[in-house]
Amino acid sequence: MHCEYRIVKSYRRIGLAWLVQEGRWEEQTSNLTGRTRQVFRYVWEREFPTRRTAEGFVEAERQRAAARQ
Repeated sequence: MHCEYRIVKSYRRIGLAWLVQEGRWEEQTSNLTGRTRQVFRYVWEREFPTRRTAEGFVEAERQRAAARQ
């Protein structure tokens, strides 16, 4: 399974401002209209205080994955 990372702004009342989510994009079809849309199904997420620290984490994870291959 190929996993991707995405960084999103958290709108939760508690916790830190930014989330890094690991998961994958899937197409989901609406039962009502029949339209398809892209949905990100995440396996895990981690909170970060700033977007810059979240981006640093993602870059470090990508480098670790590349070193393992």
